[in-house]
Amino acid sequence: MTERGESVTKLLISVAVALLVAGPASGKHAFLWTADTGMIDLGILGQIGPTSFSEARAINDRGHGVGRSSIAPPGGPVHTFLWTADTGMIDLGTLGGSTSVTAINDRGDAVGTSATASGDLHAFVWTAETGMIDLGTLGADGSSHAGGSNELGQVVGASSF
Repeated sequence: MTERGESVTKLLISVAVALLVAGPASGKHAFLWTADTGMIDLGILGQIGPTSFSEARAINDRGHGVGRSSIAPPGGPVHTFLWTADTGMIDLGTLGGSTSVTAINDRGDAVGTSATASGDLHAFVWTAETGMIDLGTLGADGSSHAGGSNELGQVVGASSF
């Protein structure tokens, strides 16, 4: 919950039921809820179909949300998105494979993990100025995950080596 009273949730029980019944994607859409507007459907990045999905993961104090969304038919890649009231849902790109976002700071920088073209998992930071940047790993054969960032642009996470 942010200082403005907004809430983003994954609806864990619904997701668990959907996983049991229809797999990880079952027509679920990310939402933003406020006391003024109630629940707003944030949409999806790709084709709308019975297995398309999106889910919100984090929100900042400016009301900007981040999450992940299907972009293609079943089995296709999953991309992270940034949603604002002004722009709607924007695809943040990829490092070569599916992506998952963890957090967004009040500057609008998003962090998370992306598969590279070779299938390795690397932490990333996305900014409007630079796009998605691969943060690498602590070792040549390692993987990494970004967990959060602050208003100075510093990123925390974990890396194997």
